[in-house]
Amino acid sequence: MPRIKLTLEYDGTQYFGWQRQPTLPTIQKVLEDKTSQISQDRIQVIGAGRTDAGVHAKAQVAHFDTQSKMTPLMWQRALNGILPPDISVIKTEKVPQHFHSRYSAIRKCYQYTILNRSFPSPFSRNHAWCIFSPLNVSKMRKGADMFKGKHDFNSFRSSSCNAKHTLITLRRLDIDKKGEFIFLTFEARSFLMHMVRHLVGYLVTLGQEKITLKDLKGFLNGSFQKHSQTAPPHGLCLLHVKYPK
Repeated sequence: MPRIKLTLEYDGTQYFGWQRQPTLPTIQKVLEDKTSQISQDRIQVIGAGRTDAGVHAKAQVAHFDTQSKMTPLMWQRALNGILPPDISVIKTEKVPQHFHSRYSAIRKCYQYTILNRSFPSPFSRNHAWCIFSPLNVSKMRKGADMFKGKHDFNSFRSSSCNAKHTLITLRRLDIDKKGEFIFLTFEARSFLMHMVRHLVGYLVTLGQEKITLKDLKGFLNGSFQKHSQTAPPHGLCLLHVKYPK
């Protein structure tokens, strides 16, 4: 049975995340309904990762199996013809059966966007976290350096996260400032639930001078328990997913 790989971009504002839910709009539900409508057969679409409600993607990856004889290009055109305007298929490929959008992935890259100015933007309200107080970006970069590498990120996950292993190797955490925007880019093989948003929250708290680098280090090793804000989901975007060549 042919396996089709999809690369998608979507604005997650109107959706309750990736994972299908019985009564709520999700990205997976829309894709499964539309692929099934095209093929006239029930199709399961499997994604590379579960983005939260309100989170966006520029290159989410998914796959599905189908008995249809349609070519990848035909699938792309058919889907884009009936998908809502906030979801788009940017690439389609036929892949071997051993390919799995989630388990074959070797790295995922997320970016979090902050708008740092004293007033909000109507154009960025669904895609950036507006922080009104000035942020010390230099100190935030020093904090980011502490998170890079292999650490136990148990303190930086959701209370509902059921991951068995919390040791994560964070291969990249870059902070770039362009005008009034600050971009935090994270790259790892996998992430814990809400991990990126917790890390962003602590780095913002650090940038606001509300905690010190020593406090941040203490929280990473479990000896410091002060709560920080969790960054809202709408500033987060899945940039891309990497696979073996």
